[in-house]
Order: sequence, then C-alpha cells, then structure tokens
Amino acid sequence: KVTGGSKMNKVILSGRLTKDAELRYTPGKGTPMTQVSLAVENYNANTKEKGADFINLVVFGKQAELLATYSGKGKRIEVAGSIRGRSYEKDGIKKYITEVIVRDLELIDWINGDSNNRLGYEEPTEDPDIPF
Repeated sequence: KVTGGSKMNKVILSGRLTKDAELRYTPGKGTPMTQVSLAVENYNANTKEKGADFINLVVFGKQAELLATYSGKGKRIEVAGSIRGRSYEKDGIKKYITEVIVRDLELIDWINGDSNNRLGYEEPTEDPDIPF
C-alpha cells in the first residue's frame, strides 16, 4: 500500500550483459565499482515481435568485484535496485542518463561449471552478440 508522501523506487531486471564488466574504483574512497549495460527482452504485442531494451547498471562494492570476476558478455544476471537519472557534460554538451543502482545481484550463468550443472545449465550455442 502506497500512501501520500512515501517514495518508492525499486526495479527488478533479468537479462544478459552486453559487455564484460570492467572493475574500477571511485576516486574518493576507492570503492570498487563497475558500469555495464543489461539487455532485457521485450515483446511488442501489436507486431508480435521480440526485441531488447538496454539498461545501464551501476554496481558497487563486493558485488562489482563478483560481477567483474565471474561474469562476462552474454552472461545472464538478475538485479534489483533503484532507478536514478543524472546529467553530465561532455564536449560542452549536457547529456542525460538513466541508470539502475544495483542493490542485489544474482549471477545466473556462472563461469564455474559446477554451479551451472547443479542448475541444469547448458552453455548456449548462440552468438553472445545476440541478446536472446
């Protein structure tokens, strides 16, 4: 139940990484972080066609380290977090970006074969450049 004055901002997404996660560190405290894009499947009911939306993710701390170490382009993950809009300036032009600040992360396609086998996972034969 949402009442007046309360704020809610939570999103849960499942999809495939569009590139390998590169671990970086914040300038101030040196907190581990990574920024990646997640391809999530969408469906157009009018045309009955499948497609993909690309969602920017920002991951901090141990989860960023895990993502950079154990997952890569084309791997499936599930995240929960909050949506944030921000702006920055590049070449004198103000740009706007919407991203998800990840709070919870689940690596669905582990590189470690033991984890995948327990889940009945089989390595996909499709090209990882195609999101689904």
